[in-house]
Amino acid sequence: KAYYSATNIGHFPLGLDCYAQFTSPIRRGPDWRNIMILMSYLKSKSVEYTNQKFPKEMLIKEAQVYSERERAAMEVERECKDLIIANFIEENINDITNVPFTGYISGITKQYLFVTLDNGISGKIPVYTLDGKLKETTRYTLKTLGKTYTIADSIEVNITDIDRKYNEIVFEEIKKKNKVRSKIKNG
Repeated sequence: KAYYSATNIGHFPLGLDCYAQFTSPIRRGPDWRNIMILMSYLKSKSVEYTNQKFPKEMLIKEAQVYSERERAAMEVERECKDLIIANFIEENINDITNVPFTGYISGITKQYLFVTLDNGISGKIPVYTLDGKLKETTRYTLKTLGKTYTIADSIEVNITDIDRKYNEIVFEEIKKKNKVRSKIKNG
């Protein structure tokens, strides 16, 4: 996640001491501010003039606003995506209710296992629907009397509902039946 600052700390992953490139439409504010600062310096050829025109205190406040707005835009984008997916699932729920999906556990709380399907769609499994009574939960594991669930474990699920309050898909784990093997003795 981008964090804007009036202090140039470089760009560690790229190994650059000086860096001012933005790539997302939401970043046009900081991009435009950098262009204005650069143009001011190129026109005046004076660091002092440019620093007076764009004082650090002003840039600190702007950086905070840009950072907050970027996070707000990311949240709106996530909510819109969730709403579109929830609407699609709701329109097609009768056709996909019993379709098995494979995903992985992407989050764990005392109430839910969060699952991300191979196609990128995310949802949740209410813990009360799992086999066995809840025994313990940590940030990375959830244990019931019958099974342990861990972040990144593969899991087979069905879609059962949509939580419209959060526009989240509700899954249930597909219970695997134990295979009973019998030994046949030859007479």
